[in-house]
Amino acid sequence: ISQWQNRRRLTLAHDKMKKRAASFEEEARERTNQLIQSERLAVVGQLTGGIAHDFNNLLTSILGICELQLATLPKDLEVTRDIRLIAQVGKRAANLVKKLLAFSRRQILEPQWVQPNEILNGMESMMQRLIGEQIEISMIKDRDLGTVLVDPVQLEQVILNLGVNARDAMPDGGKLIIETENVRLDRLYCHKKGFSIPPGEYVMLAFSDTGHGMPPETQSKIFEPFFTTKEKGQGTGLGLSTVYGIIKQSHGDLFVYSEPGKGTTFKIYLPREKTEADIEIQDFNQDSDRRPLATVLLVEDDDQVRQMTARLLEDRGYLVLQACDGKDALEISGNPDHRIDLLITDIIMPEMSGLELSRQFRREHPHIKILMVSGYTRAMVMQHYNLKCIPDFIQKPFTVDQIQDKVEEMLQKDVQVMPSAFVI
Repeated sequence: ISQWQNRRRLTLAHDKMKKRAASFEEEARERTNQLIQSERLAVVGQLTGGIAHDFNNLLTSILGICELQLATLPKDLEVTRDIRLIAQVGKRAANLVKKLLAFSRRQILEPQWVQPNEILNGMESMMQRLIGEQIEISMIKDRDLGTVLVDPVQLEQVILNLGVNARDAMPDGGKLIIETENVRLDRLYCHKKGFSIPPGEYVMLAFSDTGHGMPPETQSKIFEPFFTTKEKGQGTGLGLSTVYGIIKQSHGDLFVYSEPGKGTTFKIYLPREKTEADIEIQDFNQDSDRRPLATVLLVEDDDQVRQMTARLLEDRGYLVLQACDGKDALEISGNPDHRIDLLITDIIMPEMSGLELSRQFRREHPHIKILMVSGYTRAMVMQHYNLKCIPDFIQKPFTVDQIQDKVEEMLQKDVQVMPSAFVI
């Protein structure tokens, strides 16, 4: 009996160890797949951001030249209508670039303390019209839902994109359930889901539909830009990638659960704040009729962008000195006949960057004001060069009014002391 009991215990222990080993193996496999997916999205985001930056340079020239021509040509000419059409297409392209920047987390956000329930309340009737009467929308909202620090316009975009995605998954009708809830994520849950966010207090938004669902191979690609299961011409493939970028840039995370024939659930987690304090975003745009005559040194390595920007400023009455790189700019500034009031420089240039040029300018010409320009966002430039701030900045592509108003604003204020963090 004793031998039989010992053998029984060994058999049970062996079976238990096999089950535990199989469980560990499955968890390791799932975690590996999550890491591979995360790394793939990061690489695609980096590539997408670079393409968007270069595309912004092209759009800056195209839109600027169109605005210059439209300002001088009679409105009733056929060529004027053609140029207006080019400008409209260019603006559509700029909106496409914004979606790419959203995925790569390089767009400019204006975060505020918002209550997601209030956003949903304001969008409820619009959502029903957008999704259609054949789909029932049910909202289950936590009455004590916390506030989150997000750009409200971008949060609305997330809600709309997920609503449209659910609608397209239910062509014959169905039900969309939108839920909000205060949740606490522990370390184990974050680890299991492969989240990049730390454990803590979050606001959860869930979007569940009764549509056709997705197989695992589709789920692994849905956040990639331009991936779509729709027929050609029926979708850009940027809806869910935009959602991904906005949530990630807002310091949140998300995941999807779906089974073919059983529907899909998207869950979004945004950091929850305990305070109800509101943050007001100050508007520094200044309206003024004064247009002081001044000398501007424009440094840009892209010939088309430099020449177009120079024309925009010259039309406003400024004297523009052009330089194709940092070395050329330093030679021009060394000429005593040139009394430069403002330096406008692209940040990313070969040999000498705009930041290095600005540092040297600040040392040799402390009275000259400096405006930084880039196709990347301010946040991306700060991250790349490890800066705490950039005092004055404008992102390409910019319109005629944007660049002219920014230059006027710069010239009317005092020279700012370069922050200690603003070094190469």
